[in-house]
Amino acid sequence: MRYLAWLFGCSCLLQAHNVETLISRAMDTHPTIKAIESRVNAAQSAVDRADNLSDPSLNFRINDIQFQDISNRSIEPMQTNSVSITQKLPWFGKREALKESERAQKEVVFASLKEAQATLAERIKKNSAQVWMINKLVTIVDKTSSLARQNIELSEAYNTLKNNQHASILASRLVLSRLKTEHSQLESDKQTALAQLSYLSGMEVEEVDVSMQEPKIPSFEELHENLVHNYRLEMLENIKRKQARLVTSAQLDQNIDPIVQAEYSQRQAFKDYVSVGIGFSLPIYGTQESIVEQRSAELLAAQSDTVNLREELEAELKALYAKLENQQRIYHIIKDESLPQIEHMFDLVRLNVTSGGDMSKYIDLLEQKLALEKEMVRAQGSFYMTMAEIDRLTGKIK
Repeated sequence: MRYLAWLFGCSCLLQAHNVETLISRAMDTHPTIKAIESRVNAAQSAVDRADNLSDPSLNFRINDIQFQDISNRSIEPMQTNSVSITQKLPWFGKREALKESERAQKEVVFASLKEAQATLAERIKKNSAQVWMINKLVTIVDKTSSLARQNIELSEAYNTLKNNQHASILASRLVLSRLKTEHSQLESDKQTALAQLSYLSGMEVEEVDVSMQEPKIPSFEELHENLVHNYRLEMLENIKRKQARLVTSAQLDQNIDPIVQAEYSQRQAFKDYVSVGIGFSLPIYGTQESIVEQRSAELLAAQSDTVNLREELEAELKALYAKLENQQRIYHIIKDESLPQIEHMFDLVRLNVTSGGDMSKYIDLLEQKLALEKEMVRAQGSFYMTMAEIDRLTGKIK
């Protein structure tokens, strides 16, 4: 029973995970996402306290201390023990402007969280496509090795080892050796990709369940419309809004803030009394005007950054779309033209080999077919890697 339980545990460990599971797990556990989520919470705290007034000032004072009799506090009416509280009251609209700027800052941080999630999803998709591509290449290499081995055995069985035939068999064995080396390199590359997926998803990944259909390109117009969902662009739009709120806040800071004060005075030999007063902060040194100019310049910079990023995203989308078209074109040229032609050539050469003909042409064709099949798989895998980049560009996470 324990043995069966151990086998079940091992099978669970080796279970292949699909891409959606890896992305969902990464969103929940990756340290980068956790760090930015904490920054979002911190930004919310800043929004919550933006309504608060500045801390009041509490003061204690002993007036009119007589040096001839310090302990006597009933010599004259001016001798008081006072406690006062002072509160600065911001001018109308200042707290609202501050809260709006803090709210915009929270949206900036939140957009950076979405951008980090989109980038993380892109990396998982690309590494998953890499694993799929490697698995396909390993299958092709192993199939080619098997065919080459079979034909070497047939050639050895049906032919006397003339010098030229012996050289062909040695050349074929050299091809087999290269295929073994390639197989080993592919397995190494797969382990590298799986290690990356384990890091990105926060779980041990032994295999990935990936299904890739024949490359189909979405319309450019649809992708172009979805550029508005790019999280970097959204982040810059929020930075622009934040800078606009900071300009408003800086303009309001040029207004005078009233300061109110209340004081209670206690006297030993006379009646206690209460005093109230009002004061004003005077913006007379030009600091507020300088801050308005600074915030306005920062707003202009944010506007320019937004325009520049929008143009950069459009250029990047055009470049990626051109790559998609090229990868799809390569895939179909090989699938629809090259491979059918080489299969027909195989049929002709295979008959020649089985009847005792020279095997070198067969091996040459085998290598050509291998190269074409690998190129087709790489074109298909690269297509989906490029689509992963476009998904990140258009704000698509899953």
